[in-house]
Amino acid sequence: MTASLDACSPMSESAAIESHQNSVAQFRIAADKALACRNAAAESPRYQVLFRHVPLADIDAASLRQMADRSFATGEESALLGGWIESLNHCTRPLLQATAVTLPNLGPVIEASLNNDDAVYVGLVQHRLAWGEAVLRLKSNRTKMRAELLAGADRILEQSIERQQGTLNRRANLLSSVIRIIP
Repeated sequence: MTASLDACSPMSESAAIESHQNSVAQFRIAADKALACRNAAAESPRYQVLFRHVPLADIDAASLRQMADRSFATGEESALLGGWIESLNHCTRPLLQATAVTLPNLGPVIEASLNNDDAVYVGLVQHRLAWGEAVLRLKSNRTKMRAELLAGADRILEQSIERQQGTLNRRANLLSSVIRIIP
């Protein structure tokens, strides 16, 4: 019976909660590093030509002029977009690795968003998309990713609450059983 009590002990529950909190903290650190890396790359003088068309650091900062831009990427801009994608991949690779270890359910959300952004950049280079349309799609991709990450975080929270409730129910059942056998 001691083993049963140990399995339901506050120590194992608190260890699980602490482990989950550590995973979330590690994910946040990786996300912050990826964002800082992206911002540093966006500030590079190498990509200044692209700023006229798209805000690289924060797509939500796009101006009306950028969203309405009907021009297509020039050869120079296409080459710079190739470098930009390499910079982004350099920044996001560690985030994807950390996500796989810490919060694996969120990995596919991030990967899908990155793939969607890549498709936009390909559309720019292939002249299938004008700059304004590309900016709007990148904004939409970002919004969709945020919504899916929030939904994923909600699912993780619900699972955590269910596990805690299950632990409490097992404790209550065990204590009830013990109480019933006491004369």
